[in-house]
This record gives sequence, C-alpha cells and structure tokens, in this order.
Amino acid sequence: MRCLTLVSVVVVVCTGLIALAADDPITMKGHFNWNKQKDQEHDLNATFTPTGENAWDVVFDFKWKGKPRRYEGEARGSLESGSFEGAASTDGGKRRWVYSGKADAGTINCKHTQVMRGGKEQSLLTGNFTISR
Repeated sequence: MRCLTLVSVVVVVCTGLIALAADDPITMKGHFNWNKQKDQEHDLNATFTPTGENAWDVVFDFKWKGKPRRYEGEARGSLESGSFEGAASTDGGKRRWVYSGKADAGTINCKHTQVMRGGKEQSLLTGNFTISR
C-alpha cells in the first residue's frame, strides 16, 4: 500500500512539474529589418507566454535609433513548424505590427507590416524578422 501511495505522489508531482514547465515563457532571439532601410538589421528579442494550444502572448524588445522599444501582442501557431501569425503594438496602439509567415525547425520567419490608427496599412513600412531559440 505504501508503495502505491508513493508512486501516486511521484506521478502527481511529476505531472505538476511538466504542467509548470509547459506554461513557462519561451525566449527567442534574432533580427528584423525594414524594407525602407535596406542593408540594416536590428536585434530582436521575443518572449512567448502560452495562453492555449498554439496561442501566445508575445513581447518583442528591440532598440530603434538607440532607444529601447517594446511591442506587445498575441501570436498564433507552433513555434516549431507550420504557419505563424500575429499582431503587436506600442505607444498606446499608435504603432502596430501585423505579421505572418512560418516556423521551420524552431526558426520563425515572418513578413511584418506596420498598421497605423484607423487600420491603414503602410506598405512602405514593411520588412521581415527571423527569430529562433
């Protein structure tokens, strides 16, 4: 009986640890560029916090003109493979990125477009980002 109780406790503890690990934020790093600024790449850090199956809250941190910037939003898709998309904004929603692309072997490549207030896409303000673990 003691053995069965001990096994039950171990299973419950291990299951709880796995669940905690599954909810931990995942950090990815890489770079982004704007088509308007050819030959320039900027470092990009992304932190993904799971909110459901292939659903994430995301925070993008980077420097722009020497100043730290942060965009926060949501993402949908696997971080490992398949389609990936989302949106993030800063400055009280003044600036918003929408992005889509795909993940392949843990590397995410997306095209991003800036959308201004009122929903008007700024086609000149597009670029790409690549991030991985």
